[in-house]
Amino acid sequence: ESLRCPLPTLVYSIRQECDPQTKLILVYPHISDNNAFLSPIYYGPKGNNLVMSLPVNYRPPSIHGRKIPTSSNVYNADPSAPMSNSEKKVSRESYQFKQCAEADNKADCGCTDALKKSDLAAHSDCKEVVYKVSYSASFTPELLLHRFGEDPLPLNHTYHITEVNGRKEFQIYRAGETTISPNCDYSNCSIAFLGSELFHFKVSVNEGTICKYETEFMLYVTETPLTKTHHNTITVHVGALMFVIILIYYTVSRSGLDFEMKQNKDNISVKSSVLLSAKKN
Repeated sequence: ESLRCPLPTLVYSIRQECDPQTKLILVYPHISDNNAFLSPIYYGPKGNNLVMSLPVNYRPPSIHGRKIPTSSNVYNADPSAPMSNSEKKVSRESYQFKQCAEADNKADCGCTDALKKSDLAAHSDCKEVVYKVSYSASFTPELLLHRFGEDPLPLNHTYHITEVNGRKEFQIYRAGETTISPNCDYSNCSIAFLGSELFHFKVSVNEGTICKYETEFMLYVTETPLTKTHHNTITVHVGALMFVIILIYYTVSRSGLDFEMKQNKDNISVKSSVLLSAKKN
């Protein structure tokens, strides 16, 4: 009751939630079945392998470098195997197992086929095979809203892209624009890569003001160009090799010339001796 009204005051609240039967999904190019991520080989229409196996206990690069991971996520986890790239203290102290938290080996992690096919960071321990893309090619996400029992429909809402491991070596462009933004209109965003190896993206879609659909996807970037350090190292080695070749050529040529001069000198000495002998006779 209120002080002014003798009757109780009724207050109604309306809460908007996402349809639990609707999911946001990403369609990988030329992948018709998620079972493709249960095998390290899945050929595309051009005969190229579209997927690849992650190393055991793989961790993606960080802003500190390729060999200094800092993300808590571990992919293709095996508690009985050494942790990759764990030389630095920050790398040794930052990872955390999920499915394998209480396991002694990979068999005890309980990784089902469904967990192996999942792209969620929560299931990273079980993720063994990921989609492969080339560094030189941008990636355009194809996102669909799929309601159970119905055909998937193309996404027609603005969405936001983030990288779950904190990587920054990528740029997102909207079609026809030169600006970079993590907010994308449907069907016109492309991801350009500035780094290599695994990128793990999360897509968030706000439908209305409260309901939020989310999905995640992974891309392993290959065929990256040489870094400046590698390029300089190769240049130094090639220069050193050329110097050695020139030095060997000079040494051999000089030795041959010295031998020829010595031989000519000996021939002249012999001829002189013969002439002297002839005069005496």
